[in-house]
Amino acid sequence: MFDAINLQGKTLSDLMGLFFCDIENDDDYYDVIAYNISKYFPECMESMLNNLSGQRLRGAICGLGMAGIGLHRILAYVASGDERVACAAIDALRRVGTEDEWRVIFPLLKHESASVRSAAIRFARAVLGDRAKEFLSNALTDPAPLVRENALDELDGLVTNDLRPIITSLLQDESPSVREAAQSLLDTL
Repeated sequence: MFDAINLQGKTLSDLMGLFFCDIENDDDYYDVIAYNISKYFPECMESMLNNLSGQRLRGAICGLGMAGIGLHRILAYVASGDERVACAAIDALRRVGTEDEWRVIFPLLKHESASVRSAAIRFARAVLGDRAKEFLSNALTDPAPLVRENALDELDGLVTNDLRPIITSLLQDESPSVREAAQSLLDTL
């Protein structure tokens, strides 16, 4: 639906009206609107964070991250009890954070949620660069297919011969998405 919405030249009032429309099953809608609010009216989006929940909160966090602002505000949501909010915060920090936030993200590699562990893997690669290889390698044996798949995706450009055997073994993984990610990674070598 939001593909049909022209956001060019919208006022803050227009964007707020769109942001508070009830849209079901479309998280991207809130992300796009929140990004536009964050880009043009950053203080407004930051001030609303504590009063949002659900899709709008995730959208606001994502919007701030895409706009490259709100680091201190986003960091507070990494420990959210809502795994989708925590993931949105980690992914937003991946865009605006620095290695300083790694101390907060590092423990999340052991989080009970596979989605949160996956977000932590993505953060590690984005912020630590080549130094993330150890964490990505360890994630290849995670019990959750989502984490193994993310680790494979993030290992692109970091694979050395010592990792080939484990990546090759993942061609036999129970998860089709992990098998596909392993094959894709091996194809790039």
